[in-house]
Amino acid sequence: MNCCNKPSCANGVGANSIGDFFSKEARNFLKRSKRRGLEKSQKNLVEGLSKAGISDKSILEIGCGVGYLHSRLLLGGARSAFGVDISEEMLRLAKMYMKELGLEDKTDYLQGDFAEISEAVKPSDILILDKVICCYPEVENLVEKSIAKTKSIYAFTLPRDAWWVKSGMTVVIRFLKLFGSKFHPYFHDHAIVNGRLANNGFTQIYHNQTLAWETYVFQK
Repeated sequence: MNCCNKPSCANGVGANSIGDFFSKEARNFLKRSKRRGLEKSQKNLVEGLSKAGISDKSILEIGCGVGYLHSRLLLGGARSAFGVDISEEMLRLAKMYMKELGLEDKTDYLQGDFAEISEAVKPSDILILDKVICCYPEVENLVEKSIAKTKSIYAFTLPRDAWWVKSGMTVVIRFLKLFGSKFHPYFHDHAIVNGRLANNGFTQIYHNQTLAWETYVFQK
C-alpha cells in the first residue's frame, strides 16, 4: 500500500475528491484487511507500540480507514480508540467492523482532515500516523497539531529514506500530475518529524523498516 492509498491523502471531500474515491474503495480495503491481516510495516508499528506498552491506553489514529490497525491494538489490550478519516464510507465500515468485533463501545470516529479539525479532537495516550505524513504537503503543521494531541506515545510510518523509494515516488507524482490528479505523495525529510518530536520532549524507542517504509515510535 503506498502512502496515497490512505484517506488522509485527500484534499477535500465530495465528487471527484480523494475522499470520494476512497469511499468507493472502502469495502475493498476492509475485505483485503480481513483476508491478509496487517501489512509488514503495520506489524512493525504494533511491535514498536507493544514495546512502549499499550495496555489500558487510549489511541488516536489519524487516517484510520476501516479501523483494522487499531482494532488489533484494542484486541491486544488498549482501552479505547478514536479514529479520524476524511472518507465517510471508510468510517461507516469501521463502525460496522467494530460492532462485528464487539468493540463498538471502545471506539469513536470523526470525519474530516485532521489538520483542519484538530481542535475538535481530544488528546490520547497513543497517536498513530500510518502512511499519512507523506500525504500532507505541510508536514510541520500536521506534526505540531498531532503532537499536541499526544500524551505519551507517537508512532508513525513514512516512506523509507532510500534512493529507490524517492525514484519511485517521483514516477508516481509525474503520473498523477499527467492525469490531472488533485493529490500526490510527498517525501519529507525524516529529520523534520524526528526533530519536532525531540523538541517536544519525545525520545525514539523503536525504529524498523521494510523495503519501502520506515516505522518510528517515540515516547514522552
